[in-house]
Amino acid sequence: MIEIIIALSGGLITYYLSNKVGAVRASAGSSLVFYIALVLVSKVVTIPLDLWSLIFYGGSFVGMSSSDRANPIIIASACLAFVAFYFNVAVLLEGMGGGLGLSAFLSVLFILACKSAIFKAMTLFKS
Repeated sequence: MIEIIIALSGGLITYYLSNKVGAVRASAGSSLVFYIALVLVSKVVTIPLDLWSLIFYGGSFVGMSSSDRANPIIIASACLAFVAFYFNVAVLLEGMGGGLGLSAFLSVLFILACKSAIFKAMTLFKS
């Protein structure tokens, strides 16, 4: 549950910041601030620092999507899909790298494909 909230935070914060400072700076900056906050919290409470920082960073990859193609609802939906893809796909890629990026790509692709399919189905049923 907390992983979903972390991914949503990473995606939406990056999405909103990317309009102001660019996608790469938004992702890097928000991830850095989040990681520093996690390190400070981990001094007081035991938390899965590596996992949570990876989830946020992967969510920020989702948030780097162009505002021409995505809106906050698409980003939030893709972040939910990202968590599912990450826990299932990244396990298969252990030791090879690329699990975060691939999971983020697949989640955005999946949500945009679903959106497109739904709108095409709606136009078919209207006529």
